[in-house]
Order: sequence, then structure tokens, then C-alpha cells
Amino acid sequence: MLSFGSRCAWSTGEINDYNNQTKEKAIYEARRFNADFGGTDILAPLVQASTLDSGEYKKRIFLLTDG
Repeated sequence: MLSFGSRCAWSTGEINDYNNQTKEKAIYEARRFNADFGGTDILAPLVQASTLDSGEYKKRIFLLTDG
């Protein structure tokens, strides 16, 4: 997961299998998010997410915002 605003930061920085464990980790991480990154610069995190090497995994990008 990638948090973004006027800056962006990876939660893990890697692509994982989707299973109950990774789903629960994603829910846990999302609950810890705060709207404290300033602004809403969407382009930079979308570029980072789209260029991350997904290897054998099919890549799906979900964009969630606070506004």
C-alpha cells in the first residue's frame, strides 16, 4: 500500500499474494492512515505503483482518497 498527499510512502514496498493474512494486514494499515500528508498529488504515487515490478502477479491498483 502506498500513502500519498504532497508526498508518498510505501507501507511495504512489495507486491504480495492476496490471502486472509495480507487482507488483514492491509485493513490494519488502512485503519492507521491519517489525512496528514498535505495536498493531494495523485500523479507521483500512481506512477510509482504502475511501474513497480509485479513479477508473476497480475497488478491491480485501487485508489482511495479522503476527499
